Parts: sequence; structure tokens; C-alpha cells
Amino acid sequence: MKTKKNKFYNGFQLLETQNIKAIDSIANLYVHTISGAKLLHIQNKDNDKVFSISFKTPPNNNTGVSHIIEHCVLLGSRKYKTKAPIVDMSKGSLKNYVNAMTFNDKTIYSISSKNNKDFENYMDVYLDSVFFPKFMKDKRIFMQEGWHYNINSNNDQIKYKGVVYNEMLSTYSSPMSKLKDLINLSLYPDTPYKYSYAGDPDYIPNLRYEELKEYYLKHYHPQNSYFFIYGDGDIQKYLKHIDKEYLSKFKKTGENINIPLQNKFSERIRLSDYYDILSNDDISKNTYLSMNFVIGEAKNVDIHLISLVLKIILTDKSTGILRNSLLNSGIGDNVICNIGSGKQIHLSIIVANAEISQKSEFEDAIYYSLSRIISTGIDKGLLEKSVNIIEFNLLENYGYATKGSIYNMLSLSSWLYDGHPTDILSFNYHIKMLRDKIKSNFFEKFIETNLLNNQHSSIITLEPRKLLESKRNSLQKKLEKHKESMDPNQLKLLIEENNELRTRQLTEDSKECIDTIPKLSINDINQTVPIHLQEIYKENNITIIYNNTCTQSVAYIELLFDTKILDCEEIKYLEVLTYLLGNLDTDTMTSYELSNAIYKSTGGIELLTRVYTDINNLDLYYPKMVVSSKVHSNKLLNMFYFINIIIKDTLIDNTTKIREILSTIKSKYQMTFNKFGDTFTSNRLTSYFSEPAKYQEEIKGFKFYWFIIKLIKDFDINSQDVIIKLNKVYKKVFNCYNLLISYTGDHVGFHEFMNHYEKALVGISNEKMEKLNHNFKAQQLNEGIMCSLSLQYISKGFNYKKLGYNYSGAMKVFQTIINNDFLYKKIRENGGAYGCKLLVQKNGNMMITSYKDPHLVRTLNMYNQTKIYFNNLNSESNILRNCIIGTISDLDRTLNPKASGIIKTSHYIRNITYTDLQKERDEILGVTVNELKEISNILQKVIDKNYLCVLGNNQKLKENETIFRNLIHLD
Repeated sequence: MKTKKNKFYNGFQLLETQNIKAIDSIANLYVHTISGAKLLHIQNKDNDKVFSISFKTPPNNNTGVSHIIEHCVLLGSRKYKTKAPIVDMSKGSLKNYVNAMTFNDKTIYSISSKNNKDFENYMDVYLDSVFFPKFMKDKRIFMQEGWHYNINSNNDQIKYKGVVYNEMLSTYSSPMSKLKDLINLSLYPDTPYKYSYAGDPDYIPNLRYEELKEYYLKHYHPQNSYFFIYGDGDIQKYLKHIDKEYLSKFKKTGENINIPLQNKFSERIRLSDYYDILSNDDISKNTYLSMNFVIGEAKNVDIHLISLVLKIILTDKSTGILRNSLLNSGIGDNVICNIGSGKQIHLSIIVANAEISQKSEFEDAIYYSLSRIISTGIDKGLLEKSVNIIEFNLLENYGYATKGSIYNMLSLSSWLYDGHPTDILSFNYHIKMLRDKIKSNFFEKFIETNLLNNQHSSIITLEPRKLLESKRNSLQKKLEKHKESMDPNQLKLLIEENNELRTRQLTEDSKECIDTIPKLSINDINQTVPIHLQEIYKENNITIIYNNTCTQSVAYIELLFDTKILDCEEIKYLEVLTYLLGNLDTDTMTSYELSNAIYKSTGGIELLTRVYTDINNLDLYYPKMVVSSKVHSNKLLNMFYFINIIIKDTLIDNTTKIREILSTIKSKYQMTFNKFGDTFTSNRLTSYFSEPAKYQEEIKGFKFYWFIIKLIKDFDINSQDVIIKLNKVYKKVFNCYNLLISYTGDHVGFHEFMNHYEKALVGISNEKMEKLNHNFKAQQLNEGIMCSLSLQYISKGFNYKKLGYNYSGAMKVFQTIINNDFLYKKIRENGGAYGCKLLVQKNGNMMITSYKDPHLVRTLNMYNQTKIYFNNLNSESNILRNCIIGTISDLDRTLNPKASGIIKTSHYIRNITYTDLQKERDEILGVTVNELKEISNILQKVIDKNYLCVLGNNQKLKENETIFRNLIHLD
């Protein structure tokens, strides 16, 4: 159907149409005349359709009200009557992506699916959830997701409980979270950005249910909404449904949600505060320093892109001018640049792990560097590198597999503030603008105006203080005092409220409620595994894997070097090398010159380590050092040249630079534990009984982190020994014998690759080297790793193959059911943890891990109850059918070309064949309840082995020390 500007279509007026060549799409901008809703339709041939509805939700205090509403609206609605419709939909959906996200001024609900029926189902569930949510009439939903006083009897200790409360308690264990709040407070004191949008746990308990409802009514009106629809779907059908079922029931209120601009400052703001650490933590070198500048309005797309250029030229790990200046001055051990989003964009230069005495030095170093940039000018090569990085990110959709989801985010970055939603999507024009500006001194002038001479700025100092235990004790005393202040009737009512909440949580949804959830049929599933085009070539002991995929002339190349040739002592240095190579000088180029040259011609070269496990043999694994790059296929020769330099000519002798990089690694890991604690504990757990996992622990886990701490501590004494060992590993690992090379791209590029790939290997040894058996000792350590985190990451499991069982596709269905039903209800809904999952791997590892969990003993007890759950499962249950569909959906999820190539290459290395994949799918489709019950018996035997690892709160772990064989400190 051809549409015309200013015409009306199902209640929507088409305001404009635009051809956007950069993303090969037609953009149509609509407004719903009755309700005032805005809608952007991106029309193209992509069958991975995206629907999103967003609301402008600036905070009005620190209680996290918009974040809590995001959680609450998804827990039942007018049409969809189960306790968690989106979760229930996911059990039997073919979606590629589903998420809800709260930001500092907006909340986004987004889904994508290639299946038309599934897409329309999700669209309607989201619409009904946001416009007619059940929580407006059921306070228990607010109590569960937000916060409540938790008490079960008169004699119980009173506590705060709630999913968002617990999530933010964990988030605020990181000083970076508090620092970001302080930055916003300092720069935007007269706007909503001064508040903690996700919720400060000290303030979340101030939020009242009536305030939550008032905020919802004001901010979730269609007039304040931004619809986004992407892909090849029937837009007129969607508009008709949205109008008839939802928007036609609302009229404009006349009330607009406006976010004010912060007026410019006449002088810089200086702000100091503290974050709390444990009494036995080191207070030295733990201060965070930050200098922050407001540089323009977000609706100006050029300002957005310029800020990204500044981030690279100032703080890139190889060439960052400010980064090098600060680290060379010994100020901190890690430099971070954050681009703050919102109506106004700010740029923050943050130094982690500094001394408080370095505050003036920090400020002086920044201004000295900025002044020098202005007087001497910015290297044109560095600017070209920066623009190329940004262009590659936009071309690759920032790595998102679902293009529409990132286009939605980009459009909102200007649309929300009355800018044009498609400006940034026409990025070819803006990239050209950036390149044109390189020819002049534009960037130097921009830095002079917006950084050096900008008074709309702030300096933040965040110091540690040893009051964490005291703060926790004060909180408990506050709660005890609150309990004492209640009269018997108030206490009785509170206990009754908690009982009602538990009743809701423990009561299964009725059949009538379950039947309201839209369902797909088994017939909607592809019965066969999609055929992946892969060709294998062998040349001179080198195996070349060609993954034939359409990548729009971008080639993805990985060189996978065998590291089984390294002994137990040498493998510890592998991961260190991945940080060093490319960031050290070479025989012919400085690291600065090398980095600029690489990004001028390619999308970058990175090094990483991976450990592949054999699908057929539990004891076989294949550890690799991976050199990964992406490049336009007409510049493959340039990429080969730079790879050769990195793997052959790097000079590993600069002790100052190596010490700096070691400190950066340490700082990076410290910031990662709070976000990915479940990954660290699950890998540490499997290292107790699995040799591949033990290898992985040595190069990426807690063991590696502790190795880095020791290297730094002894570096002054042992620096030369460290350099000798690094050089030894460097020379051994880059060896062509048994080398694998993976190419993902089109046939034209592959032909060019085959003609020239050997240029990457000129001068590299081809000596046959013996593979070593490491014979790691299996130990059931059962560790409690203590730290200052407020919550826990709890992993328990074992290897079912060691118990005599084999993998089957039925185990994937079992995993889906456990995760989306039992664990969701018991650990998140009822227990208050942010998440929990069972992971079943083909190599035999089976483990359950909770995420940001307030409990310990209770959670471990819940892990033991999965068998009881499956004993009650029957063959007529909708759960089984839905979870078969959901499991296939996970297997068929959309991947970006790079990720697709990595998985196909992994299949080759692990000896996973098409026959194996089809057999797995057949087992999934044919799974029976009896098979699931048998797998529940396997899981019970795995749990009974009592292998566990926990990262968490030092006090909680000490109180339950009998659970563990070893209690150790993270630092």
C-alpha cells in the first residue's frame, strides 16, 4: 500500500517519508491525532521485525520510581492475567529479543521476532501491559518488585525486601555507581538528572504505593509515548490494531513531560563524597577522581558523534592523549571516559584507584594535556582512526544482532528531546561531516571551547571510608527501631500483608489465566536445522575454515593458535599477552603509530583466549590464542600486514608500560565482579572437577585475578623475570603448526583472502611442538569468596558425564522449564534475587547459579527442590509444549555475522556435526515428561555431589561458614 504525506491511516497521520540509504530503509513518521502518540516506522526487507514502545520518564526523586514501574507493568494486565505474562510468553515464543530497560529519562519496552504471529502476540502483550497494568489495583506487585518491610511473625527480624531494592543494593556496592550519580548531581542540579533514576537503596524505601501510581498515570499516557516499528511487516495492520485496541481509548491531556535544560554555570562545581568499604580493606590507592564537562544538546547528532571522537582521542588504551598523560604521571591505575546520555551530553574523565593527595595533580594533568592538544594540534591519523571506529560501529549496529533494536535506541537519542528521530540513522552524511572537519582545526577549537574553557563542568572526589559494617549495622538498628515503633495492630497488618504477598507468589496461575497467554504451535517451528555453508581447506599444516555468509563486504578473520604447547606456569601469561600486544611498541612502529594505522585500514585487531571442549571426549579440550579482526575485504592486505607485525615484531621490554597495563587489568576485573559474578563463580565451580574449566580459571577467572595482584605486588623485584616469561610465551604461542584460520564473509572476499593470507604469517615459526597434558588436580574446594558486595552469586553443580550420563536435546528443554518457571518463581519472584539460571552444557557441566541474591541457605535449599517440581509435571501440561518452542527459539536466535562465524568455527573445533545438531533438535521436539523426570533425577545427583562456589557479602558468608570448606577474601 502506497502512503502519502499528511494523509490519515487508521487514526495516524503520516507526517513525512524519508529514504535512508545508510540503512537501506524507508522511514515514515506518524502521529496519532486523538491520543498524541508518536510512531516511527522503518520499512525494509528485514524479517527480524522489531516493536518498541517508550515513555519519557525523568525521575523526580531518588526512589527509582520509573525503574520499579518498569518491573511492575510486566506482571499482569487487563487481558493477560498470569503473574508474569512476558515470562510466560517467552517459554513458548520464537522471539529473537525481548527486554525492558530504564534509563535516566526514558523507559523502553522492546521485542523482535521473525515469526509474524509471535511478533503480533508480543506487541499486544506489551501494549496491554503498559496501558492497562494489573499493579495499579494490586499493591502486592509493588511490594514484590519494588520494596516492602519483610516480616513473617512477631518474633522475626524485620528486613527490606524487593527485586529492585536488592538489585540496586548490589549495584551500589560498586563505587562507580555512586560516582555516576555524583557526576549527574554536579552537572545538572536544576534538572531531573540530579536524581538516581534506577533508585538509591537508601531512598527506595521512601517510595509509597500511591506515589508510584501517580507517577504511572502521568508518564504512561500515549501522549508521552514513542512507538517504533521496524522490518518487513504489515504496517497498516499494526496501525489498525494499535488504534482500535488501545490509542483510541485515550485523549490528549494537554500535559507534556518536559525536561528542562540545565543553565550554564558561571564557575566549576567541586564535590566530594565517600563510598564505604570493609574495615580490613586497603584505603590507599582507592580514591576515584572525575572531571566532567557538559558539551552540548543530545538532539544535535553532530555533538553526539563528536563526543565519541573525543572519547577515543583522549582515552583510547593505545593512543589516548589524556590517558597516557595521567597514567605516566602515576595518577591512578585506570582511566575511563564516559559519555553521559540525556537531554544534554557530558563527557567524564575518570581515574580509578588514585590517592586523595593526587587531586590537584589530576586537575593539572588534564589541563596541561588539553592545552598541549590545542597548541600542537591533534594528529590527523588519530582523528582518522577515531572516525573509522565510529563508522564501523554504526555499520555493524554496535554488534547487535537485531538491527532494529539499535536503530530504536539511536532514534530516541534525539527524538525524545524534540530532535528528528532519523537524523543519526542517516549516518553516512554525518561521517562525511566528521571527515571534512579533520582537514581543519575544528576538533582543537571544540576542545578549547567545550573542555578547556568550559565552566559548565565539575570535579568529583570519591574517597573510601571503612564504615561498611557500621552502615549495615545502622540499617538493621533502624529497622528494629521501626518495628518497635509499631503498635500490635500495625505489626499484625504488616504480617498479614506479607502473608498475602507470599500467597500470591506461591499460588499457581489458574488454567483460565494461563489460557489468556497467546501461544504458538509446534507447527510454527522449523523441524530441521538450518544448513550452514562451511568449507574446509588444508594447506601446510594450516586448516582454513570458510563460513560463507553475507556480510556486506566486511570480512571477519580469526587466527587460532594452539596453546596446548604451553606448560602450567606459562599459560598464566597468556591473558596478559592479549592486553599487551597491540599496545606495545614494535620493531618498526610505536604503539601509537600502530594503533592509528590499524584503525585507518581496518575495524580493529584484538587478541583473546578461548578454550573449546570436545563434544565426544570429556577429557579433550583445545585452548587457543585468537587474533581477531574485521576489515572491508578490499583492505585484507593491510590487515595481514598489521597482524604480522603484532604477532612477530612486538617489543615486550617496556616495564613502565607493562606495569601500567597490569594495573589496568586489575582495575577492570574489580569493576567486573559485581556485574558478572555469576560467570566467575560458575567457572570457578567447574574448575573443581573439569580440566578445561581449570585451564579457563587460570587465564580468565579468580585465579587469573589473584595472579595479576601478585605480579603487581612483586613487579619491582621481578619485572625482568616477568618480561623473560612473557617473551618466552610470545615466541612459543605464535606458531603456524596446527594453526586454524577462520574466515567469515562472502565468496569474493574469500578469494582475495586465499591469495594473500600467508602474508600474515611471514617469519612465523612452523616448528612441530609437543602438546602438553596439564593434569590439573581435581579439588572440591567449595569456596566462599568474601568481598564488600551486598548480595551473593551462588553456583552449585557437577558434571553429569562423570556420573555416567550423556547429553540429549531433552536437557535443553529441561533447562528452559527450570529457568522460566521453577527458578523464576522460587528465586526471583519469591526470593527477591535479580535472577537465577540452570546451565546444561554439552561437555557435561550442569550448574545452577543465582544472580544478585539476598539469600544463601534458602537459595541452596531451593536448588534441592527441582525434583519435586518435575514429579508434578504431566504430559498434558502447556508448559512442556511452550518450552519446546522456547528452546528451539534459543537455538535459532538471530546472530550477527561475526558471532555466527565464531559459532560455526566452534562447531568444527569441537567436532559438532550437522547430524549432531539435527539429532539434538529431534530430541527436543520429541521430548517426553518421563525424560524430563529422569533428567531431574540426574540434576538431583549433580546437586547431591555438593560442589559449590559463592561470591558475596563477607558477613553473610562468615555467618554460614559451615557450608564451605574454604572462606577466602577476594582481595
